Amino acid sequence: PPPPPSQKTLLLKTSFTYTLGFLLTSYSFSLSTASFTETIKSSEPITSTLVALYFSVSPVSSGEFLGIFLIILGVSSTVHDASSSHTPSILTSTPNPNLSLMITLVSNLCFSFRNVYQTILKKEMRNFNTFRFFHGMCQVRFERWLNYDTYYKGNGARGG
Repeated sequence: PPPPPSQKTLLLKTSFTYTLGFLLTSYSFSLSTASFTETIKSSEPITSTLVALYFSVSPVSSGEFLGIFLIILGVSSTVHDASSSHTPSILTSTPNPNLSLMITLVSNLCFSFRNVYQTILKKEMRNFNTFRFFHGMCQVRFERWLNYDTYYKGNGARGG
């Protein structure tokens, strides 16, 4: 059975942020070296924790704060080394580590919001499991695509 409207909205938000996160990560790879992008991507637990705290989705233990502190140390110690050896990207003639950094951080935020939406869905859905979650996301994506495709093809067929 299809999910109720409130869950459908959360599934749509989850689907959107998840997809956008991957698109931005891929774009970031084109702007700098893979090692630089992956180094910044490794800081995603930091953004996930901050977003979860902001939305009061789940508490953070002292052990998790210690882990985040260690991630911050690790990422900050390697970012300089990773950003020093950029090669020109496919999309631009010169490397752009600053733009890559910003895009990767936004990508991290997208994945963090996906985690928040998934946590909220877990609380709302009975018998939540990963398969049902991804099936619901695909169902919502397909419905959006079908509505979009039908609308624009229908308008094109009528000449408007």
